[in-house]
Amino acid sequence: MGEENKSSLFPTYGRFPITIVKGEGSRLWDDTGKEYLDLMTGIAVTNLGHAPKQIKEKLVEQLDQLWHISNLFGIPNQEKLAKLLTDNSCADAVFFCNSGAEANEAAIKLARRYNQKVLGNERYEIVTFKQSFHGRTLATLTATGQAKVQEGFLPLPEGFVYAPYNDADALKGYINEKTCAIMLELVQAEGGIIVADPSGSSRIFSRLPKGLRAGFRWALCSAKRICAMRSDREATAPRSAERRSRRRPGSLRWRRSSASNCLSALLSSGLSRFAS
Repeated sequence: MGEENKSSLFPTYGRFPITIVKGEGSRLWDDTGKEYLDLMTGIAVTNLGHAPKQIKEKLVEQLDQLWHISNLFGIPNQEKLAKLLTDNSCADAVFFCNSGAEANEAAIKLARRYNQKVLGNERYEIVTFKQSFHGRTLATLTATGQAKVQEGFLPLPEGFVYAPYNDADALKGYINEKTCAIMLELVQAEGGIIVADPSGSSRIFSRLPKGLRAGFRWALCSAKRICAMRSDREATAPRSAERRSRRRPGSLRWRRSSASNCLSALLSSGLSRFAS
C-alpha cells in the first residue's frame, strides 16, 4: 500500500481484500457491485440479517427520543428487555454490557465476589478449557485456553487453569481448594466448532432431581460448591422456548445455584450483550 493510501486504522486485524458497502437480509454487496451470500453474519452478530425493517424502525424511534442517559437513572426500555429475557429463560437477573468479553469479565468478577463476599472464602481460581476463547481483554484472553492469543501480553493475571475439553474425569483433577468456578463453552467456536460431549458435559452441567427448587445447576459445581459460568460468545443461540418450559418459580437464584450465562453478539442482532 502506497503512503498516500496508508490506513489510519491500527493494524489489529488481517483483512480480506473486499470492501463491503451494503447489506440486506442475508446478502451483501462490495464497492464494485458484486453480490455475496453472507454466511458469517459479522462473526455471529447480524443473526437477524442486515438492515431488518423492524429493528431499523425501532432504532430510528429511539434516536428521535433519547441517545444516552447512563445507568444512574431509570431506563424503561432496558427494564423491558431485561424482563423479556428473564421471563423467557432460566435467568433471574440481567447485566447489560458492550461486548462478549465484558460479559465474561462480569461473570469472572461475579464468581470471585460470590465466593469472597457471600460464601466467605478466598477462592479465586477459575477452570477453563484448552482451545477455548473468551475474549481479548487481559482477563478474558488469560481465561482463553490458547497460547497464540496470549503471546505478547505477559505477565498474565493469575487465577486461571486449563483442563482438556470433553474429559469430565480429567476435569476433577483441576479442582482444588482455590477453585471458585468452571467456565465452559457448550460449543467451542474459535477452537474449531467443537461440541461438548453430552455424556461428559451433563456431569458438569445438569438439572437437579425433581423437587429441588434450585432449577438448573452444574452437578459437579454443586457438589464442590463452586460457581458455574456458561460462555456462549459466538457458536450457540439461546433456545428460549425450551428454557421457559423448564423454568420453575425460584429457579436459578444466584445464592442457591451460583450460575451465570454469558451471551454475546447473538442478542438483538448485535445491538446488546449480557451476562445473566
